[in-house]
Amino acid sequence: MGKRSAARKKQKAPPARPRRRALPLLLFVAAVLLFANTLGHEFVFDDVTLIVQNPLVTGLQWGELAGFHSYRPVRTLTYMVNYWLGGSDPFGYHLVNVVLHGLNVVLLFRFLERLGGTAAWAGWGALFFAVHPVQTAAVAYVSG
Repeated sequence: MGKRSAARKKQKAPPARPRRRALPLLLFVAAVLLFANTLGHEFVFDDVTLIVQNPLVTGLQWGELAGFHSYRPVRTLTYMVNYWLGGSDPFGYHLVNVVLHGLNVVLLFRFLERLGGTAAWAGWGALFFAVHPVQTAAVAYVSG
């Protein structure tokens, strides 16, 4: 066994720092807690037309979803799954929006890290995305 192979065996990959593993979780929790107050809200504006009064959603007409009259089939499919699981209770719809926002924050963090940024830089960028007021309409308003 040569010196080089012995040196390679001694060199191990450094373990991931606990802070780096905890940062995405902290960002997710921060994003969810920031919008947790929306979980008790009712449907507003287009929510009523697109969900509660939509026969595709309330009738769970899965076959009709692929028809040409369905303008946004993926969005309607998510409403149908929500309706199938929880009916017309807006809590589930708001919960999905809040969790998706938290996951988007984590995805942005990972993306910024991959761009070559440090964990701190990516964390600040993702946190800015999480708390920016422009996100309010996308998270608090179900069909927004």
